[in-house]
Amino acid sequence: LFLGPVAEHFALLAGQTFRSALYQLDRALKTPDWDALTPDERLAPAAGLPPAVIVDIDETVLDNSPYQARLLRDGGVYEETGWDAWVREEKAKPIPGALEFARAAAARGVAIFYVSNRAVHLDEPTLANLRAVGFPVDDN
Repeated sequence: LFLGPVAEHFALLAGQTFRSALYQLDRALKTPDWDALTPDERLAPAAGLPPAVIVDIDETVLDNSPYQARLLRDGGVYEETGWDAWVREEKAKPIPGALEFARAAAARGVAIFYVSNRAVHLDEPTLANLRAVGFPVDDN
């Protein structure tokens, strides 16, 4: 729910970020021994593991600015009941470039792990929202 030039700049920067991420993903996929972890951080060998990316949900792949705009409009503040209601609406849209990145990664056989600090009781509406806007979501 960004307005005017700010929205345009945000869309351009977000899109550029995800295009860069896809470029880096393609580089990693072409390098069989590539690993995001340093050797001292890895507890088990990465060899044989399928490629994967981990993305946060809120404000990384889903845009919750309409919820924030409501708070501003109504003079409200964040509270769990209102947030839960927003999530259950399943109306968050993709951050520019996020959907294209996720679809391209999935098309390349890359598993996508979505992480969030949303409450567990919001799992189903969160997954439904991701699916509704076209994100590849594995049933697991």
